[in-house]
Amino acid sequence: MDIQKKQLPKSQLELSIELTSEEFNSYVDKAVEEISKEKQISGFRKGHAPLNIVRQNVDDSIIAERAASIAMDKTLFPFLEKEKIQIIARPQVEIKKLALNNPFSYKALLTCLPKIKLGKYQQLNFKQEKIKNKESEIDKVIEDLRKMRVKEILVNRELKQGDKAVVDMEMFLDKVPIEGGQGKNTTIILGDKLFIPGLDEKLLGAKKGETREFALAFPSNHYNKNLAGKMVEFRVKIKEVYERQLPEINQEFIKGLGFNSLEELRKQLDRNLIDEKRQKQDQTYEVLILKKIIENSEFTELPDMLVESELNKMIEELKYNVTKQQGKFEDYLTSIKKTEEDLRKDLIPQAEERIKSALAIREIGKAQNIKASQEEVQREIDKLKDIYKASQEVLDKINTKEYQDNFFNLITNRKVIEWLKKENISFE
Repeated sequence: MDIQKKQLPKSQLELSIELTSEEFNSYVDKAVEEISKEKQISGFRKGHAPLNIVRQNVDDSIIAERAASIAMDKTLFPFLEKEKIQIIARPQVEIKKLALNNPFSYKALLTCLPKIKLGKYQQLNFKQEKIKNKESEIDKVIEDLRKMRVKEILVNRELKQGDKAVVDMEMFLDKVPIEGGQGKNTTIILGDKLFIPGLDEKLLGAKKGETREFALAFPSNHYNKNLAGKMVEFRVKIKEVYERQLPEINQEFIKGLGFNSLEELRKQLDRNLIDEKRQKQDQTYEVLILKKIIENSEFTELPDMLVESELNKMIEELKYNVTKQQGKFEDYLTSIKKTEEDLRKDLIPQAEERIKSALAIREIGKAQNIKASQEEVQREIDKLKDIYKASQEVLDKINTKEYQDNFFNLITNRKVIEWLKKENISFE
């Protein structure tokens, strides 16, 4: 058997494989044997006809095609395994020469996993500052806790700062109603940071049943580019006025939160804020470390197929996040004045960086022999099984090898990232 390799752009590889007539004949015999088990030959029970009789009753082209299929399966994949060639899609195969009692040849176009030559990935010397909270940050959390326990009392008087107004609101641009700018029973807290600066001031002193008309400039950085920086006309009808009474910071309030003293509450809030900041800081340094490793490393060209797959994931993630915030993806595209195709083009560099990060993590894991243990994988699987124990469909999915392999990769990646942080971050 002769195999010729030709490296192509974008991590593609073309293999030209040729078998001698003698080599191919061995697969022809296997093909006839398979066909004999499937085809009913007159005078014989299925699968019991002599092979020479089967050959006389089956067209040569059918035998040759079956032999070719067996030959490709038995020659291509063992070669890939032997040469440690990792592919990311099913090979595209083209038969070049096929006839009984003749050499057999075919070409296989492979899309391969890109290769990486790791650069420096240890002792990158990132300095991490010690995390501290300001007293004002803790004060703000306590104020937020008060607002969560606010009492609202319906009143019949003019609106004051701190009150809640329930309104019907209409917005217009050049006298034309703004799409999505009409709202019934909209809640506005006067004094809170509102999406339109100055809106609450225009409502001060208004009473139930009153309608106010005025114009306000939308912020220049507003997410809706069609409205950013524009003067928008408002028509607001006051339907209800509520006085909001925030609880005092006394023993009753503190006890209601599960603490014995204000000092104990503030210490816990301090710890919570530090944990939150540390998590964000960890995410930031994770990105910085991987960026540096990518800069230090060399990659073969990324296959279009791999980039497209990553782009699909990113678009789906974006759609999910927009929907989660009660929005529509189409409205989001309108607000940024882009089509989905435009957005995909913009995301290509980010998609490529994500792929390179994954390749780097994988290669570092191999180099440092960092991998998930079977016990770690099983613990995660057991947690999921406990959560979804009422759904047999989900349990069946969790029990598949594909799903468990995915867990192995996720845990391994997590361990590699933690190792990278320890190797590259020092604390000031």
